Amino acid sequence: MKLEDDTFFKYAFTAIGCSIRGFGSCIRPILVVDGAHLKGKYRGVLLTASSIDGNNQIYPLAFSVVDKESDDSWTWFIERVKICIGDINGLVFVSDRHQSITNSVATVFPDAAYVTCMHHLAMKLNEKFRNEGMQITFSKAAKTFKVSKFRYYWGQLAGFPKVQKYLEDIGFDKWARAYQPGIRYNQMTSNLAESMNVVLVHARALPITALFENCRALLQQWFYERRTAASSRGIILTEYVENILKKDEERA
Repeated sequence: MKLEDDTFFKYAFTAIGCSIRGFGSCIRPILVVDGAHLKGKYRGVLLTASSIDGNNQIYPLAFSVVDKESDDSWTWFIERVKICIGDINGLVFVSDRHQSITNSVATVFPDAAYVTCMHHLAMKLNEKFRNEGMQITFSKAAKTFKVSKFRYYWGQLAGFPKVQKYLEDIGFDKWARAYQPGIRYNQMTSNLAESMNVVLVHARALPITALFENCRALLQQWFYERRTAASSRGIILTEYVENILKKDEERA
């Protein structure tokens, strides 16, 4: 917790021990971070850092309540996350293009990759330029793994010079999978953070201590249910991965 003038509450942070241990031992090194406004008597913002487990389910890591999204609040939160997980090789952060998130990740995890949510970027393109054909081409350019295909789709965007300039200013490494320095593990969007915000929509109207207790209880329930389901399976593969392999086998 951080106090203002050693008297008033300013920031609070919580992370459950099992989440921290699990992230370090069996979760892919990717964190989706986001902020959502509180809805109760005392206003503020709930910051979250989440990943995804081997069964393609949300894996919450850390929560923080701050007064607002700023360089100071995001840096304080990301510093607490680093205390929990340490330096991890190949760590990737995914979020919208909030400048304070960009700044804090660069400060606290200078070796980590920081990439932009493709859905958020597509919405911005639609607001600014409004062209369905352009949106489809952008999506293909963002998702392709091959530089040669990216260049092909980028050439198709030549008819939209303002779009090209906008995307170039962001940087190909921030949104185009073909140019990203780290492994993104197919997480092209920050949708799992948005889903987490929806799950906690009612909890965000509670007092802060009750909000944190709600987060703890939610994780306890999720981890118990997932462990029970996993222990009943006779194979090491998760259900999600098994279904992918079955579909690949059928196509073959």
